[in-house]
Amino acid sequence: MNALADYITESANPGNKKRVASLEISYPSPFLESGIIPIDTPGIKSTHAHNTRTTESYLQQADAAIVVLSVDPPIIEVESQFVKSLKEDIPKLFFFLIRLIWSWQTKFLSSDCTLSSGTVLSCRFDS
Repeated sequence: MNALADYITESANPGNKKRVASLEISYPSPFLESGIIPIDTPGIKSTHAHNTRTTESYLQQADAAIVVLSVDPPIIEVESQFVKSLKEDIPKLFFFLIRLIWSWQTKFLSSDCTLSSGTVLSCRFDS
């Protein structure tokens, strides 16, 4: 986790000074063999403007989107406006309302990660 966190957390890589363009994680999954490529973006409510820009840069590539909203607090104005803009450009939208975000940190403890092409961090996980 520590090696991965050095690249993807704001505290270890403020303003993305290491210039990581993306993180690719591989995992053997029959679901993904059909060509589905999930992209997890930083979202739009960040206190860091570059996170919002990153999210917006992926929108034109999306065939569908999963919008995750917290019930604490309920949807805020910036989220409402974002969802309205999404429905104009993305044909399929799915919504998840969450109350608690589960921790995925333990999955990264034994991951095999390398920085390739200077900007893409790739991690491979075994089932």
